[in-house]
Amino acid sequence: MKMHVLSELLKKISDREKAILNNFPIEHAPTIGKMYEGLTKQLLKESKLDEYGVNVVSGFIQVSGERSGQIDCMIVVGNGSRIPHTDDFVYPIDQVLAVIEVKKNLFATEMSEAYHHLNDTLRLSRLAYKHQEDEKTLQFSTARPALEYLDLFGEVAPHYDENHLLPLHKRVIYHALVRDSLTPVRIAIGYNGYRSEEGFRRGVGGLYNNNANKEGYGVINMPNLMISDGFSIVKTTGLPYRGFWDEKGGWGWLASSSSNPLLLILELLYDRIELALNVEIDRGPDLEDEVLYPLMLARPVQLEQQVGWSYGIITAPLPKDEPRSREWAPLEISEYQKLLLDLLHAEGELSGDDPSLVRFKSIHAVADVYEFVRPLLDARLLLNSKGTLSIAPVEILIVSVAGKWYCASEKDGRFQQWLARFAQ
Repeated sequence: MKMHVLSELLKKISDREKAILNNFPIEHAPTIGKMYEGLTKQLLKESKLDEYGVNVVSGFIQVSGERSGQIDCMIVVGNGSRIPHTDDFVYPIDQVLAVIEVKKNLFATEMSEAYHHLNDTLRLSRLAYKHQEDEKTLQFSTARPALEYLDLFGEVAPHYDENHLLPLHKRVIYHALVRDSLTPVRIAIGYNGYRSEEGFRRGVGGLYNNNANKEGYGVINMPNLMISDGFSIVKTTGLPYRGFWDEKGGWGWLASSSSNPLLLILELLYDRIELALNVEIDRGPDLEDEVLYPLMLARPVQLEQQVGWSYGIITAPLPKDEPRSREWAPLEISEYQKLLLDLLHAEGELSGDDPSLVRFKSIHAVADVYEFVRPLLDARLLLNSKGTLSIAPVEILIVSVAGKWYCASEKDGRFQQWLARFAQ
């Protein structure tokens, strides 16, 4: 079953079962918790994750001699150790793809509890990293964080061993991107909660407002996804949702959404399964982007003893009656922009005073070549490194459709889906 259809089916199941659980006559808190944990496991198992060799369990994460607190749901690969006479398991952290904290309600108090409980997974991830580093067995790929770095800054990320050469803000953000990719996905689900997206945004803002530069309140500490009833707060660190860099405000790393939360969960889990297991999941038709509204900006700052974060919370009212998704489309380019891409493909990178580029500007009456290619730079299809233009190191397709030129990266297969519409 394709992702969007599956997410709608899961939403119907979730809404139906939530109504039953909310009205079930019981006041025993541990039992109430088990009911909602059981519903979450049912939804995850209905997601058919086992087709990819992935299991849904509850239990504990272990790193050397240390264990996490009890985790409501873990998405794991391989075999763990069953705790005798229970349905819980202990798994080493390198077999854990995601952890989920489940709440009946998610308001400010429950949000803080879930936030800190999920931070234990981050602590153990860092501990595992340190052990592997000490034992000289540490290996990891920065390919995905490097892609998000490229999207943020319009430049190729350096080799990770050379990140100390970067300016402070780029170095700290690159660290955060890598750490997020090395830590299991962390999700908090509240089946009931805030009655509006704006209310949820204010709640998350309050979590950070009073804790700026305190330990445990960095960008990396925030779970990847928090859900309160039908609203979501999602990190935009490229796994898979992308952020942005604003020279004045900083890094747009956190956003809100009123899209189907089950769809966001599937997006995060599918992305992590693909990343960890090197498989490709068929999502089916996937030409819609969930609408995300930026919530928080962050900028690394040097403090006396450490590096911290300066946060800016976006409090502007959200647009009314906006759709929950927008149709994806490639970038439409002019014939002259296409010719310049051809020139760069043939000759490689070109500086502003390169004879080939000077000749191109003269022939096509281009006064400012950097403004001429601004849409391509903004789409990260071209890069501008100190005045030298080059094609981004991603697979790019340029296609003519109905007399117009279109260009996009083909790294996620969407361009081919978009083109298939015209072949029908």
